[in-house]
Amino acid sequence: MKKIQTLILGLALALSFGVSAHTDEYLDTVSAPHGGQLRMAGGSHYELVVKPDAIQVFVTDHAGNATSVKGAKGTATVIAGLQKQNITLLPKDANLLEGVGKFDPTKPVKAIVNIQLSGQEPQQASFDIAKLKRGAESPNGDEHQGHKH
Repeated sequence: MKKIQTLILGLALALSFGVSAHTDEYLDTVSAPHGGQLRMAGGSHYELVVKPDAIQVFVTDHAGNATSVKGAKGTATVIAGLQKQNITLLPKDANLLEGVGKFDPTKPVKAIVNIQLSGQEPQQASFDIAKLKRGAESPNGDEHQGHKH
């Protein structure tokens, strides 16, 4: 019985260390592939990119590999400055969901993104572009490298 308890405790500790690398604070220090802000949602990473006329969400797995958004559904509630918009996100490319809106890139942007990938439970992520540390390096100085799952 003690072996099982020790095994369970060891697994819980190992998993908690892996998850700690995915805090919002950590992800804000990682250079995202498209220059956006990264967040973890379930088994995926979402990268939010705000353009003057669109919101884009790139979906990858924890290793940074593209995740198919074929058949996915999504929404984003976006607050840019004092303006709130509800945006429908539609698959546009292999791992890209996009929604149309008007955004002033000079204003602070916050967003709640809800995505349901085909055959999976819906996931949600919160973004606050003002917290993005552009140009910062990860604690090991090598972006997402050395980050274990």
